[in-house]
Formats: sequence, C-alpha cells, structure tokens
Amino acid sequence: MRYTATAILAAAMLASPLPAFSQSTDNSAPVPASVATEPSTATPAPQEQGCVLHVWPGKSFHTVQYGWTHGGTIDGSQKGRKGYPDMPDQPLSAEVQRGEMAKVDIPALLGLSGYRTVMHDAPLETKVIRSTPGRMLKDSGPCHAELMIEDVVYQNNVINGKWLNVIYKFRAFEGTSDAPVRGYSTYILGRVTLFPPDPDTDPQPALDDLRRAFGQTLNDFGKQYDAYLKRNGKLKGAKITL
Repeated sequence: MRYTATAILAAAMLASPLPAFSQSTDNSAPVPASVATEPSTATPAPQEQGCVLHVWPGKSFHTVQYGWTHGGTIDGSQKGRKGYPDMPDQPLSAEVQRGEMAKVDIPALLGLSGYRTVMHDAPLETKVIRSTPGRMLKDSGPCHAELMIEDVVYQNNVINGKWLNVIYKFRAFEGTSDAPVRGYSTYILGRVTLFPPDPDTDPQPALDDLRRAFGQTLNDFGKQYDAYLKRNGKLKGAKITL
C-alpha cells in the first residue's frame, strides 16, 4: 500500500519501537509498466555485464521529537522552533551514508551471491522511488538488483527514547522483465544514545553514534529480509511493502 512520509513518521513516533509490520502480495499479479511522475535521477548505463546490485543513499534527513514542552513538529529543530534542540547540519549526508554502507558486504547481506556493488553518489527522489514499480535503470542487465533509501528520520520522545528510523526498499530482477522477482520494503529502527550533541561540547561522539545506528539499520534490514525469505521461500517472488 502507499504511504506518506508524514504518516510513517507519525506512526513510528506514536508506537513503541517494534519490528516493522509488513504485508505480502503475490508477484504473479500483473505489474503495471514503469511510469515515473518526474524524471529519474538515476543515470542510464550501457548494458551491464554480470550481476550488479545498485545502491542509492537517502536524500533527506528529518527529525520528529515529542517532549513535555513541545509537540511533534516534523523538522522542528531545523525550522528553529522554540523548545527543540539544535541539530548539526546534514549529520547523515549522502556522502556519510555511502561511507557507512561501504563498510558492509551488502550483496552477502541480501543473499546475492556473485553480485558486485555499484554505489551511486546522488540519492533518488522519494517521489521517484515510490512511483516507479520497475527498474530504476532501464538499460540494466538480466541479473540486476536495487537497494534504495527513501527516508532517514531521527525521532525522539520522552517515553520511547531516541531512535534512527530508516526506510529501505530492495528489488531484484531477472532477464529482461521490468517486474521484480523479489522485493522487500520496510522501516528499520536503530537505537541512538548520544545524538544530538550537547551545546558547547565536541559533536563528534554524537555524530559517530548516529552513524553507528545507521549502519545497524542496514544490517538489521538484511536480517529481516533473510527471515522473510526463510518464512516464505526464496522462489515465491513475493513482494512486501508497508
């Protein structure tokens, strides 16, 4: 089902930090042709050789915070709202995300034996990710997979504490088909303890804490995907979304 960034942020904040709930659908159902509502930022490439996993970092970093003296304004800190703590500028930029993802063997994490990884510099627009059911790269080869980050959200409330919420979307394709044979999309929560940094202190420990949480969400996404495959079978071609 489709969802909005506002809805997923609000739902995640109000609920206790639990594993993401997902729904499954049979991929044998007809899949509509890929139609993006705006030009994709993915650059078409010549026909690829071998098996390739394309990885895109997330574009946006949002904050949602609930406290005794303020509500849950999205990006309240960035907007300078009263009562919200100061935030470092772009603490999880695309460059930082790529650096953390480069520490992980992502093909192995997703069970993609023999795949090489292509890490893209520029993030995809969230609108493009959600409106493109087929391949992001139309000239990709017959053994092709994609891992995209839709949103990155720091969330904090007085009950559940501080978490990093990352929305991942994975798809694998075979042959010349524009319909994925496997797909998995969900949000993952990583515990944050030191971020944001206190004023007039060295911000690096807090930034390292946030980056550690980001890396944790990537590894946990792989674990959840592996558990899903074990429950449902690797060849069923099921696709699950929020």
